[in-house]
Amino acid sequence: MSPRVLSPAAPHTPRHTPRRLLGAILFGGVGLSMLAGCSAPVKVEPAPSAASAACSEVMLSLPEEIDGQEKRTTTSQSTASWGTPTSIVLRCGTPDPGPTSDPCTTVEEVDWIASENQPKDSWTLTAYGRVPGIEVTLDTSKVTSASVATALTESVQRAQPTKRCQAKPTPTPSQ
Repeated sequence: MSPRVLSPAAPHTPRHTPRRLLGAILFGGVGLSMLAGCSAPVKVEPAPSAASAACSEVMLSLPEEIDGQEKRTTTSQSTASWGTPTSIVLRCGTPDPGPTSDPCTTVEEVDWIASENQPKDSWTLTAYGRVPGIEVTLDTSKVTSASVATALTESVQRAQPTKRCQAKPTPTPSQ
């Protein structure tokens, strides 16, 4: 059988019918909108002991959402981020903070040290007495420290407790 040859005088059917063009436009639009919805990974410096096997257990148990903030991808091992723009950043494998005069609050057997950062509206919560160390920086104009500590406590409980915050002695009245 000989190949079919179209002569210039033969009628030509366009390859791109209106239906095919509409499909291509819709498919391309969906693809572009999906790309626009993706955000770049959040750049976070890893903690010194980020490669700790104990961090893996903590990281795998982190919530997908905290106080309305969706979890995002980060650039470093043993780090996590929530919110667009970023309102919460967690790093696992941080050093032990040691003794401090910063306030300590206990949530379900996890002691959290809270320290205010500069600029205002930024706080760091550190899980005190846990190995590996866990540090969370948050924007208090977007989330509350109580909601963040509560949401992360179950995951942080997977880190080994080694010590507890000490309550400040209650002053006794002088006689």
